[in-house]
Amino acid sequence: MEPEMVFALVPALHEEITSCLPTLAGLPPEFRDDERSKSSELIVVYKRQKLLGLYRDGRLVEGMCWDIALGSKPYEAKIRMDNASTPEGWYHVAYKRTADPLDAYPNTTFYKALHISYPNATDVYYAKRAGVVSDRQAEDLLRSIQIGQLPSQSSPMGGAILIHGWEDGLSDTLGCVGLRERDIDILFDAIPQSDTTILILPWHRIIRQDATYGVDTIPPVG
Repeated sequence: MEPEMVFALVPALHEEITSCLPTLAGLPPEFRDDERSKSSELIVVYKRQKLLGLYRDGRLVEGMCWDIALGSKPYEAKIRMDNASTPEGWYHVAYKRTADPLDAYPNTTFYKALHISYPNATDVYYAKRAGVVSDRQAEDLLRSIQIGQLPSQSSPMGGAILIHGWEDGLSDTLGCVGLRERDIDILFDAIPQSDTTILILPWHRIIRQDATYGVDTIPPVG
């Protein structure tokens, strides 16, 4: 075999990952070492790769890594109502929702959906610092978070962020995480009614195939 053919068969380990990590051990340390990563069940949204994976006891569940749609500005974290950005950070499934008015779960206009517990305390901190919410609004939001309630979904920070079935294929959402309906069927049935932990990895956090990491602070053009 010619030498150049040998080199061509060697994987480019310095390149970024293109699929869900097989285990949570491959996460960047600030997420891997967080106690929430030890949850028995964890949904990980890879914003940069536009993927979603379901993990049990630290390992990707076989066949449960899917392509997703995001808001039209996935490289931005969400701190305001803008119909474009998707949140980043640690959340949980507040509750499951379906389009069936007779269903036991709260209703949604989408086929099926998991309601993400946005905003979290970090989101509120940055929203307050940016002047998106007042001191009083921030206090009210944080009070709800501290007692385990879903914060107001009608503050200037926006809300109603879902992982939902997306009949339009994988075109941009208004900030939610969109899955093909056949995929949300599987995910919806695979998790309990609520409290499953969700990690939405920041767009700028680079994860490479050789288990090294980086940061990209330059958003794409267009």
